[in-house]
Amino acid sequence: MILYSLLDRALPRSFLAKVLAVVVLLGQGPMLAVVALYGAGLLSAPLATPAVAAAFGVGLFGTALGLAAILRPVARLEATLAAFERGEAPRLSLPETHGDEVGRLMARAATLIRTTERRIDAAERQADRDPLTGLLNRRGFERALAARRGMRERGALLMLDLDHFKAVNDTHGHDEGDRVLREAASLLCEHMRRPDLAARFGGEEFVVYLSGIGREPALQVAERMRMAVEDRIAVAGRPQTASFGVAQWPVAVPFSEVLKRADAAVYEAKSQGRNCVRFAHVAAARDRVTPARVTLPGAGPSTAERATEDGSTDPEAAPRWRPGQTRGIGEAPDTAREDAPAASPQGGDAAGRDRMMRGAA
Repeated sequence: MILYSLLDRALPRSFLAKVLAVVVLLGQGPMLAVVALYGAGLLSAPLATPAVAAAFGVGLFGTALGLAAILRPVARLEATLAAFERGEAPRLSLPETHGDEVGRLMARAATLIRTTERRIDAAERQADRDPLTGLLNRRGFERALAARRGMRERGALLMLDLDHFKAVNDTHGHDEGDRVLREAASLLCEHMRRPDLAARFGGEEFVVYLSGIGREPALQVAERMRMAVEDRIAVAGRPQTASFGVAQWPVAVPFSEVLKRADAAVYEAKSQGRNCVRFAHVAAARDRVTPARVTLPGAGPSTAERATEDGSTDPEAAPRWRPGQTRGIGEAPDTAREDAPAASPQGGDAAGRDRMMRGAA
């Protein structure tokens, strides 16, 4: 675009004037030079004919080169639009300072591309967000997580499910249920750091990725979130609770596997009384969940437990495990162990023998 920029200084408002200048200077200039030399007597008659032919050829070649050079902005515009159509970044940006017809066309094309890119980005962000809570949805969570895990950092995956949420919607209406979901999302964000990610996976399920964190800190974060939900969200005067599952995430394990383990931990929490935290260990080399003992410091009994201690007989309201006690996923609750048959003098029950054999192995 060198020739175009040079001509733009002399003819800034008209592209047609630039084209005419190229034709006159490069196309007709050699011919006019031959005529001037012949008229001045500097060119003899026998040399006039070959000189005219040479001037014509030079002028034709010069005109072609000049027009190709002055049309370079059009070629750049076409290449930029083609790259944008393919979804690629253009190699060269379009200038927006020229005032002729082609310059204004390049400026408007650049504005159109920027506006379209902003709208596409806004649409993608909207498509990646849950409209009710403002958190990422599953699509947005997996996209953001793929970029984060591409750096091969360790972390933990936390999943939670609001307890008895269907009853909230059925009894108090969907407006009340929506309020609970929004408040739960807000509480999760309060306990997250900047590099962490949170998403609503649908219904009353939420997932949090804790970046660069180990098992014990992840369990402590989950316990703080559990207590915050119970203490600060109420429905008709009764505390709303949530069941949590935490899975450590080794670098080499795919997201689907870790999510499955975290979901299994949530199921374990639900089956053992709700309103508690369970941990699932994800083994990189073996496709199974191993028992892991969990100790969460500094937490008192939940509201449901306090109600049971005060004389409530509602079995659903009272978790069988209190924060501060230890139990890993896969271990039976205390009541189940109390109800287990005693070992026989001859060597115990079959299940006990199996456990002893596995321990010895």
